[in-house]
Amino acid sequence: MPHTKSFRMEDGTDKVYAIAKRIQGGTVDECVKGINEALSHKEIFVFGELLLLPIVKGLSSDPKHKSVFHTLDLFAYGVYSEYIKNPTQYLKLTPDQEKKLQILTFISVCNEMKNVPYSKILEDCHIKVAKDLEQLVIDCVYAGIIKGRLDHESQLVHVDQVISRDVPMTSVASLLAQFKEFQAQLQKSDDILRTDINTMGTVKSETVIKASMYHDEEQRKLQEIQRSSVPRMGGMGGMGGMGGMGGGFGGRF
Repeated sequence: MPHTKSFRMEDGTDKVYAIAKRIQGGTVDECVKGINEALSHKEIFVFGELLLLPIVKGLSSDPKHKSVFHTLDLFAYGVYSEYIKNPTQYLKLTPDQEKKLQILTFISVCNEMKNVPYSKILEDCHIKVAKDLEQLVIDCVYAGIIKGRLDHESQLVHVDQVISRDVPMTSVASLLAQFKEFQAQLQKSDDILRTDINTMGTVKSETVIKASMYHDEEQRKLQEIQRSSVPRMGGMGGMGGMGGMGGGFGGRF
C-alpha cells in the first residue's frame, strides 16, 4: 500500500482554531460562512472548538440556520448513516463534503477496531465497491489521517494509528470513569510486578546463601582429604634405624 516517507498525524486543529478566532464576535453570516469553510476543508477533521462558541450555539435555535448547526454537530460526532436516515435535518452536502463524512465515519470505525473488515467499512460508509473503499483508505494515509495497510486478500484494513475525533460533553464522564478504571488496573499490575521482583530478590538471596554454604562445606571436605593424604613425620622412623646403621658402620671402621 502506498505510504508517505515521513508520517505525521494531522487533524487540522490549527486550522479550525484560525476559523474559530475569525468568526468569534462576528456576524451570523460570517459564522455560517466559517462553518461551511470548515466542513469543506480537506484538512480539518475536528470541529469541537467551533461548537463551543456562543455564536455557533445560537444557530441551534435559529430556524434559518438550524441545519447549519446540526450539520456541524454531525461532522463533529456523527457518522454517515445518520445523514442518510434524516437528510432534511442537515445541509445538502456537496460531493466533497459527503466524502469527508465518509472519512470521519471511517475514523470512528478505526478507533473501535484495529483490523477492520472491508464489509464493515462498506456498510458504515455507504460505499458500493471495494475499489472505492481502497481509494478512500489510500487517501487517508496520504492525508496523515491513518497509518496502516490494505490486506486485499483477507479483505481487511490493518490500522496502526488513527487520529481521534471530537468527544461530546455527554461522553466525558464515561471516558473519565474508563480512565480511572484503566489507572487502577495499571496500579494493580504495578503492585503485582513489584511483589514479583521482591520475591525474586528474596529467592536469589537465599540461593546465593545456600551456594556459599555449599562451597564452604566442599572446601572443608577438600582440606580434610588433603590433610589425611600428607605423610606424617612419625612415619619416617625407619630412617632413624638407618641412622643407627650408619653409627654401626662407623664403629666397625
